[in-house]
Amino acid sequence: MKNKILLLTIGLLLPIVASAQLITSAQTITVKEKKPEKPLHYEQSIEFTAATDFQDKGGDRSVYGLEYIGGIRFNNLFFLGAGIGLNFHSFSDDFVLDTTSNWDRYISYNCPENLVSVPLYLHTRLYFTHTRCQPFFALSVGGQITGLKTAKGYDEIYYNPSCFMITPQLGVNYQLNDKASMYLTAGCLWRNIVTSVYYYTRNEEMDVVRKVSEGLAFKMSLGVTF
Repeated sequence: MKNKILLLTIGLLLPIVASAQLITSAQTITVKEKKPEKPLHYEQSIEFTAATDFQDKGGDRSVYGLEYIGGIRFNNLFFLGAGIGLNFHSFSDDFVLDTTSNWDRYISYNCPENLVSVPLYLHTRLYFTHTRCQPFFALSVGGQITGLKTAKGYDEIYYNPSCFMITPQLGVNYQLNDKASMYLTAGCLWRNIVTSVYYYTRNEEMDVVRKVSEGLAFKMSLGVTF
């Protein structure tokens, strides 16, 4: 009799215990928070950038800058816009010519850049998820615009350090609230920089041969989107 009562009691308690366990398990399930979907709108970012040269092109050609990016955010996954900013170049020494004779002047593998240039480019981002923390791929295509670099002591001898650039990067964007987010990117900066210029003068005529070389740098950016 006692065994039957014990079995009956256990049979009645089992469903209650199982239900409690299911409720507890359901409460502990975490749902990945999604970023709220927004209609097409204008979006802008301000970022600090730093790029360190991989190769020796006559000096340390690191670039540091502050850039503004504005454009259209079509949905949670795609952005297209343009950027402009102010870059500062570490290799901005004087442009000094070596003179070999009364007719020839040349400089080789030591063409510095100007201290300041203006980056101007098209910019696109492709986000991989709809979540609040979004990994993404970014691509910038444009140029660094600057003025002429004149040889020290020779006003008639100069070249233009302006160059074409491509910057592919991978990044992570974190949504702080409905209006603002922060992001960090890392990637490469490719430029067709001037590394050497040869000047040949004879009979008051001057021929200029400018050697352009590819420069590759590691680039990081830290920015705020709003």
